[in-house]
Amino acid sequence: MTTFSRRRVLEIGAGTSLFALLAACSSDEQVSEGAQATADSDAAATTSEAAEASWERINLGFVSAYLLVRGGEATLLDTGNQGDEGDIEAMLTSAGLGWGGLSTVILTHSHGDHVGSAAAIAQAAPEAAFYAGKPDLAAIDIGREVIGVDDQQKVANLTIIATPGHTPGHIAALDTERSVLLAGDALISDDGALALPNPDFTPDYDEALKSVEAMAQLTFASAYVGHGDPVLTGADAQVRGLANS
Repeated sequence: MTTFSRRRVLEIGAGTSLFALLAACSSDEQVSEGAQATADSDAAATTSEAAEASWERINLGFVSAYLLVRGGEATLLDTGNQGDEGDIEAMLTSAGLGWGGLSTVILTHSHGDHVGSAAAIAQAAPEAAFYAGKPDLAAIDIGREVIGVDDQQKVANLTIIATPGHTPGHIAALDTERSVLLAGDALISDDGALALPNPDFTPDYDEALKSVEAMAQLTFASAYVGHGDPVLTGADAQVRGLANS
């Protein structure tokens, strides 16, 4: 049953037939329903966009970088070795973007196989913002500012996770929308399974193990690592197993 407000009756005017009154109120309901449908459509589009956007691996040989394109902008995690910027540009191009579409670069740590192309990318993409863990900033020189970040800080809608040990300022990034942990070198993978970081390249191994324990508290389906293939399912359970081993 249609409910009439006193204000609406007065707006239509005295002497108006009940049929006209019903038609007017029906029109209001259609406008309201139309506005709700538009809002629902916009929300569905946003949800669909988040679901369709996915991290793409840029395999640079013995190390990987990762790219996420959403809303016409790209977020890059790590930059590989010096000279790898061409492969990164090719991935941007295949996604329908160029350097102008790169908005955010997150450097997991200061080692040359992860920041090697950062200076070249900083020149090619002058509008992109670069981020790294604060304790690693002194060891990163790309010719312009790199913004220091802390544990639990948000960057490009990703949650920064402090994971020191491999380097003092090593960070991982958690993408809750896509249920992905981007672990850098805080983890590696071997034959499709996650493994502890290599002690030969991890100066503070005790701290690195604490970082594994911290990652074991998180929830995610997939883990993308700097060295080795991504683990796409059950990754958080594997990290919990490593933390308890």
